[in-house]
Amino acid sequence: MDSLGLVIHDEQTFLLKVVNEGMEQGIFTRDRADEIIRVSVAMANKYVVQKEVDFRSTDELAKVQETVLKLIGVGLEIKSKRDTDAALSMLMEASPVELFRLAYTRVEKLRHRWNKLLQDHKIQILVSMDEYECLSDLTCQRLANMSIFSETEVHTISSLTLPDELFSTLGLVEYYEAELERYEFILRLKAILPFRLLNRSPNVQAENLSEVDSVREALINTLVISAYTEAPDPVAVTMEDVRRFLDAIDVTEASELFPEDIENAVLDVIQELGEDLDEQEGSLLAKEVIRTSQKLLEEIVSEWETINSPSESTFFKRWCRLVMLSGAPDPLYRILSQREMMDEFDFEMLLSQMMSLPEDRVPGIIERLPWNRMIPDQVIRLFHSLEQYQEGMAVQVELEGFTAAELIDLLEGLTPQALHKLVPALKKPFTDAEFTLEDLEILAGLP
Repeated sequence: MDSLGLVIHDEQTFLLKVVNEGMEQGIFTRDRADEIIRVSVAMANKYVVQKEVDFRSTDELAKVQETVLKLIGVGLEIKSKRDTDAALSMLMEASPVELFRLAYTRVEKLRHRWNKLLQDHKIQILVSMDEYECLSDLTCQRLANMSIFSETEVHTISSLTLPDELFSTLGLVEYYEAELERYEFILRLKAILPFRLLNRSPNVQAENLSEVDSVREALINTLVISAYTEAPDPVAVTMEDVRRFLDAIDVTEASELFPEDIENAVLDVIQELGEDLDEQEGSLLAKEVIRTSQKLLEEIVSEWETINSPSESTFFKRWCRLVMLSGAPDPLYRILSQREMMDEFDFEMLLSQMMSLPEDRVPGIIERLPWNRMIPDQVIRLFHSLEQYQEGMAVQVELEGFTAAELIDLLEGLTPQALHKLVPALKKPFTDAEFTLEDLEILAGLP
């Protein structure tokens, strides 16, 4: 829209409304519009120098002037407190520079606080020396990088730069200020949630803890379930506790409201955690606990078949991402004894366990490996990742169903000794596979 030469974008709803009303009343004149344009151009030139914008680009200069005008409009909205009549009077009298500075200062403060969110967001997880020695490098890395924020939140915070041109209205400024307030309170939860108790609990297993989707949400979920089931440890629950919790939920009615007993457990958690908080923080805490509990309830309803699976393995894998599980089955025993095809979660767990076990225990595990429940890619990765155990695996492995490409991929990563021991297992797959001339040339070059 062009209002007496003053270009106002449609999203600048408040400024647009004020200018239109001023034009209808004959108050907003071309002279005033020209003055605002002249000042905004001068401010844009100064802005270009400060922000190191490519001044040779007329397009960039035009964008900068648009940004300046947006912030002038936001400043007008702030100073007038969204009162159109007051804003019209200010538009005729107030300095555009003053209005710009009012908005820019507020946005810059928002941006400065936003950039500090990830300066101290990690949570210290303590592990006993005995447990630490049995953990894989991947598990240790996950535990070392535990954040009070979820992965999605960390990505959102780090990817948002909040440039000046984003803020065309006060509503947008207030939206990101509200987001900032929530994120800053989440940082406060490092001190409010019982992470010290979590680190001292003998029932919390580091391997399980490393699998949670969000340590903050998992701890809140655990506190609620523990309160409902009256579990002896508030920061760790068993799979039996979780099943008792699920028994209280009617999936046909629970999509929006908590069952009364669970609602009481949620309120108990809020009351206990918020005992020493002021009213504002207490309100933010209540919102966070309720939001997290509602999210859990929605997941339970939408994924009921999986989340209430009779299979202990499936049940464990889903719930170890949602709560702090204690008394979980030994991961190796669970993986080796189940009948389903091995998924990626279990394969990574198996590989990490085999890489961290004492060498004298690994041959016994190899003898029990469920080769027929592993896909070719998993078999190949197991051989390539555990080179020191290739010979032992070569005499146990089953290669039924491998394609020519998969067989070549496997063989290229084997030691000569392992390749020699694998020959008996290769006879049938080699007979069934269809090799190209190129494949045969590769095979001829193997040791």
